[in-house]
Amino acid sequence: MNVMNSPVIKLPFKEVGWGTVEIEMTILEDCPEQLTVLHWHEENFDIPIGADLLFSNAYVNN
Repeated sequence: MNVMNSPVIKLPFKEVGWGTVEIEMTILEDCPEQLTVLHWHEENFDIPIGADLLFSNAYVNN
C-alpha cells in the first residue's frame, strides 16, 4: 500500500489509546501546541514530497 507514492510500513508496536501529539505546523490560528487524540494504528509512512508534517509524538514521528 502507498500513500501519495510513499510506502506504508508496519511499526514494531501498535499505537492504541489516548495520547498527546505535538503540532509541528500551525494550521489554524489559536491552535494549541499539543492535542490529546485517539491513536489506533500500527502503520507509518514517510512524508511525501511537497507535503508538510502536521503532527508527531514521542513514539511516531509522522
